[in-house]
Amino acid sequence: ISEKDEKKNMIIKYVLHSKRICKENNLPMITMHALRHSFATRGLEAGIQPRVMQKLLGHADWNMFYNTYSHVMKGIQDVEQEKLVEALDKITSDKI
Repeated sequence: ISEKDEKKNMIIKYVLHSKRICKENNLPMITMHALRHSFATRGLEAGIQPRVMQKLLGHADWNMFYNTYSHVMKGIQDVEQEKLVEALDKITSDKI
């Protein structure tokens, strides 16, 4: 059996196994890719630094990681900018 066929068989086994587990537990079918993406997204939303999350996921290339998750980081940036505006408003209002 070729290496290509072995990989194909392994993927088929994984999909069948995943479907069985989801069905037995009354869950929607969730792929490993979706779980991995959700893990990264929720980690970033929870405040884990992007470089740390990049390393946890094993992404060697920052650009690939950033391009994949920039939409999440943009949302985080907006929240952080609002915190900065509020802090600056507080500082300036205390001095007036």
